[in-house]
Amino acid sequence: MAARSVGGKAGSTSLVERLAFYESYHGNFWNKVIHVVCIPLIVWGVLVALCKVPLLGTNLGALTTAAYCAMYTLADPASGLTWGAFVGLPLYSSAIKAVVALGPTASNLWGLAAFVFGFYFQVHVGHMVFEKTKPALVDGFVEVSTMRASERANRSRLGFPSL
Repeated sequence: MAARSVGGKAGSTSLVERLAFYESYHGNFWNKVIHVVCIPLIVWGVLVALCKVPLLGTNLGALTTAAYCAMYTLADPASGLTWGAFVGLPLYSSAIKAVVALGPTASNLWGLAAFVFGFYFQVHVGHMVFEKTKPALVDGFVEVSTMRASERANRSRLGFPSL
């Protein structure tokens, strides 16, 4: 299957174009529900690992969360601040608490389990069973990796159907 693009351009950078690209892979209600649950599990699993890497007086998990918040805020200020307050900060806080409370070995196992479970369910159950298409990640890593929060926060404003 050829890569899907919006406006004839692969790797579009416009917020509306990226949302349209992402929406084209997520039409099934149950696939969307699975993504709402599983994407945060994947992010949390990654943050658990990144919280253990010291960098610039803090850790890589904190810096990654701040970088995503800044990126989303630049794309759309309301989305970025909303993502930071309601997604980024809670995921980071719970990841760092898991690392402290469980220790390195147990937190690694929980983080890996969350990542594998979330990834499997969104790819296999969400896309293969319900959507019957490959994940957008296969055709557009940049679009997917930079659009998660902005996509949800802007759905109504841009006229896309809500979940």
